[in-house]
Amino acid sequence: MNSTIKSLLLLSSLTLPALANDTLATADVITPNYYYSNYAINPAGDNDYLRVVFPSAGDFVICTEGSTDTYGYLLNSAGATLLTNDDTVGVNFRLAARVNAGTYYVRMRHFSATGTGNFAVRSTFTPLPADDHGNTTATATVVTLSGTTTATRAGNIGVAGDIDMFRVTISGTGFLNAGTTGSTDTYGCILNSAGSELSANDDANGSPNFALRQAVTSGTYYVKVRHFSSTGTGAYTLNLRFEPSTTGGGGGTVTGTKRALVIGISDYQYINDLSLCDDD
Repeated sequence: MNSTIKSLLLLSSLTLPALANDTLATADVITPNYYYSNYAINPAGDNDYLRVVFPSAGDFVICTEGSTDTYGYLLNSAGATLLTNDDTVGVNFRLAARVNAGTYYVRMRHFSATGTGNFAVRSTFTPLPADDHGNTTATATVVTLSGTTTATRAGNIGVAGDIDMFRVTISGTGFLNAGTTGSTDTYGCILNSAGSELSANDDANGSPNFALRQAVTSGTYYVKVRHFSSTGTGAYTLNLRFEPSTTGGGGGTVTGTKRALVIGISDYQYINDLSLCDDD
């Protein structure tokens, strides 16, 4: 049956014959950005499957169009259900999800076990922008600290929920100073070599930037940067500096030369006078 006849049947509300796509193995292979007008749930209880391969992570949206009451499922490569939807646009389902690179399936059926009908399918895929810094300690960007010089790295929370991770190696005891500059509302954490949080900060000195000063000893540390808002994005500059301890006291308070002014009073009106104050 050619496409012209199919379209005429669809327009005339006659139910189209079912396609041979009732299982994962026989699923129609579609592109991430897709449109096709001639799908049908026929006979009652029919399921139609679509197979789509994503080249990268991104945002995928797929929906049906028409008067047939459809129900949709997003499945992973093993056929496990990730997401379902019934009526989002009228009687049509709409599935929207952030997906990783790989194979996914879409299962489509009539909402009613006895229902049949024609519908169209439309999908869009928007790849995520390339991530500038890894999201985990294993993929962290390495920053080399030289002496007490401040090292800077440009960063960007490119998408909502993005995390930027940085790794530094400390030689000696002292303090690791980490903070951002810019207009993005950043939230920062310093982690130890096992990835456990040592300290965290949101806004320092009335700015939207975090600032941290963490006592450290020799070893590996991570600095984690995210947006304060779970939906926020934006660019920032990360500043990292190692401040050596002058005492070598294992990361204690930095000390230097101290002097004290001691004032003593020896002559009291109602109690005995103190001795040796003049000598002190």
